[in-house]
Amino acid sequence: MGLIEERHPALGALIAMWRERQSDQRPPFASAMAASSLAGSAGIAVLLVAEREQGGLVIKDSGAEVDALYGATLAGSGASRLSPERDDAEREARSAIESGRPLLIEDELRGDHRRCRIARLYLPLTNDDGSPDGVLCGIVPVN
Repeated sequence: MGLIEERHPALGALIAMWRERQSDQRPPFASAMAASSLAGSAGIAVLLVAEREQGGLVIKDSGAEVDALYGATLAGSGASRLSPERDDAEREARSAIESGRPLLIEDELRGDHRRCRIARLYLPLTNDDGSPDGVLCGIVPVN
């Protein structure tokens, strides 16, 4: 069992599913809803997909859980919206895409007079020819 699976079991289920899809060379997840339904409830609070766009990364799809956690609809926003006080999320997502490796980050969300610790797991996605195509990001609250 790896660090991610040990520290965040729900994200462990997501990374196991991602590894399986990578090894079977199945197509990437078309949406956060598709990834969420494949992962099952398994305690994964929220998922979203970010993909490359001209000049930056944009959130392609966000589920109701992630929108509730952030207090706004994130689809269509820049990836930097995942870490509102800093530009860390854009760099984190790019790092996962460019390296082709998963990246786990723990962070604190602040907003609406509340604070919440979260873990973001960035999983790089590739297109049919194997070139980087975006990132799937699983997000769970941390106790």
